[in-house]
Amino acid sequence: MAPGCNSRRLHQIKMKKLAIVLFLLLISSIWLSTAQAETVTVLIDGKKHTDNFFIYNLEGKDYVSLADTRDLLNLSVSWNAVAQRVVIESQKGKISFLVNNPRVVVKEKIRYLNYPARLFNGGIIVPMEFLTEIMPEILDCRIDWDLAGRCLQVTSKGKVIIGDKEDNPAVKLSSRDLKKGASDKTGSYLRKKRKSSTSKSYRIDLVVIDPGHGGRDPGAIGRKGLKEKDVVLDIANRLSKKLKQKGIKVILTRSRDEFIPLDERTAIANRNRADLFLSIHANAAFTRRANGFETYYVSEAVDDHARAVAAIENSVLELERKGVRKKMDDTLHAILWDLAYTEFRVESIEWGEIVQQELNRKIRGENRGVKPGPFYVLKGAQMPSLLVEVGFISNVVEENRLRKSSYREKITEALADSILRYKRLYEKKAGFTR
Repeated sequence: MAPGCNSRRLHQIKMKKLAIVLFLLLISSIWLSTAQAETVTVLIDGKKHTDNFFIYNLEGKDYVSLADTRDLLNLSVSWNAVAQRVVIESQKGKISFLVNNPRVVVKEKIRYLNYPARLFNGGIIVPMEFLTEIMPEILDCRIDWDLAGRCLQVTSKGKVIIGDKEDNPAVKLSSRDLKKGASDKTGSYLRKKRKSSTSKSYRIDLVVIDPGHGGRDPGAIGRKGLKEKDVVLDIANRLSKKLKQKGIKVILTRSRDEFIPLDERTAIANRNRADLFLSIHANAAFTRRANGFETYYVSEAVDDHARAVAAIENSVLELERKGVRKKMDDTLHAILWDLAYTEFRVESIEWGEIVQQELNRKIRGENRGVKPGPFYVLKGAQMPSLLVEVGFISNVVEENRLRKSSYREKITEALADSILRYKRLYEKKAGFTR
């Protein structure tokens, strides 16, 4: 068959699949629009709750509004529209789940719902079993649903856990929030901006810089003996100094030649609630002609080169002491990676494009672009995160360049400018990068 015929046939197949998907979406929207809403009684420690609380009945199953639940229980709820991921936090733990997915991660344990959360009428609704069986695991209360009496009862265990809503101002998950991913309103990685509960802050103030490898892990070694761990540590220290001069707070995962486990590097960023995470590396390849710079965000690799680079950078896991790295259930590990693939992907890609532009302006070599890759060091980062390969230490020409202080300074300037550019872009758009 001629190539043109193959192309037309593939196009026809894609169009048929698209038509089926659109038809199913149409049927789903019609079905959801028929959902009946009713106001039910809510008792908190025996006292009637005055605000309206709605129950939605879909095909005989009761659902509740996540926004109403958040207001009722005074919870912190974050929503990522790109990933369609919800994170609910309390002092006792965290719940994560994806819309239209019955799997729920509760304090790093997997639970399964009979029916998944859904998007409905510009908001998110969750099945009643989520409220009565899942939510109490991170709250000091018991939640019961009287089906016959159509009454929801919340009973505190010890101290009262239902706070004044003014202590946790919340905004409804509106259609605009769902489409834009309204970061600060629904408590994303910038919600901790810390000043007062009524102030909105769309700022990037804290960056965690991660010099790759270190200690007993030298990273890649050039033909003339230059070690990756030394190059990237010097660049990281220079970058830290430059950013601090611009008023940005910086934390280094290591400031000297020491070994830091991969998961601890991201944990440092999460514990300090960083706004950006940048891991700096120098590349290596079997072919000595490979040259240039490239930037990665966490995702599945789409080509052999990306898989090879990830394998090299992840190989340090073999050096980590037994017991240092958590042994997670295979299924949970896969779910957490699946969540990491989509969380902050848009922000990471946009920042990565700026990194490549700035490096292309200031240093020599091939611009190899922004790529996805399954890098362990980026897994679980609760902020936009990138891994940048500033050059091929396996290439003698680039090894010589990376040895020079002046060349490292150019790399530092490019990375600093990329962070400052992204900061201006993000803050100008008040938290929306796209």
